[in-house]
Amino acid sequence: NPEEVIVVSYLPGESIQYYYPEVRDGSFEFSLDDVKGFADLVVSVGGVEFGARINAQDTLKMSFVVNRYLEDVTVSYDGNTEKESRFWTDFYETYLNWGNYNLRLDRDPDITYEESIALLDKNDSLFRAKYKADFNEYYEHRAGLAHDLLKAILIEQVEYDKGTDPYDRADYVAMLEKVDPNDPDQVTFPVIYRWKDYVERGFEGNEIEKDVAFMKEYGSRISNADIKSMLANSMATYGLRDINTDSLDIYEPFFSEIEKFAPDGAVLVEGCRARIDA
Repeated sequence: NPEEVIVVSYLPGESIQYYYPEVRDGSFEFSLDDVKGFADLVVSVGGVEFGARINAQDTLKMSFVVNRYLEDVTVSYDGNTEKESRFWTDFYETYLNWGNYNLRLDRDPDITYEESIALLDKNDSLFRAKYKADFNEYYEHRAGLAHDLLKAILIEQVEYDKGTDPYDRADYVAMLEKVDPNDPDQVTFPVIYRWKDYVERGFEGNEIEKDVAFMKEYGSRISNADIKSMLANSMATYGLRDINTDSLDIYEPFFSEIEKFAPDGAVLVEGCRARIDA
């Protein structure tokens, strides 16, 4: 079924993108422009995900066998990146497939999030052992980020369920303290939003005032334009969740800092002002 096919790209330094190719007679084609070196993709067919490594200027053919109930989906590869594609399939299953670890809600209500964290760490060790020879610096770094992002989400679920603060956990804080705010892979695996919230715990004031202090402190320390835009978009979105119409003047220093902080700050501020006017 056409609606059962999704292609997801995990390009270096870019946010995760979703594509829905047109399916005709059980087949579809998909391509990406301006790929430098290679692209890591995940092709989801009937809810079953398979990795696809595509070298620039190259072609990979994937053939799927799917029964009518969308079970037991299998894939075969025709191209020179079959080994890398199967590696990426396992990478996705280990570090990126939230369904594998959100077990308490999706599959087994008796499995806790703490047990899901233990499973994540176990799978991390197994994956690294299995692909030791193929685990280069590039994937070492991305695996670390993806692992930390997923683990942070799981830790938050544990603590929120208990009504306690994740910042009281040493392992949670340790992950945030090692975040590099100029790491371009933070665009793909963004632990950086949680890092920003952690940093702002040291600032005084309401959410808007803390954002202003953050931008003043890190405006010159964060040089990656894409990361600045991500953070600014987040601040503009969450900072105006509950607009205080009795004290609109609090937004002026906020807008002023966003315009200085992010390359697209002026456009963001224009959108914020439109929301306030509405």
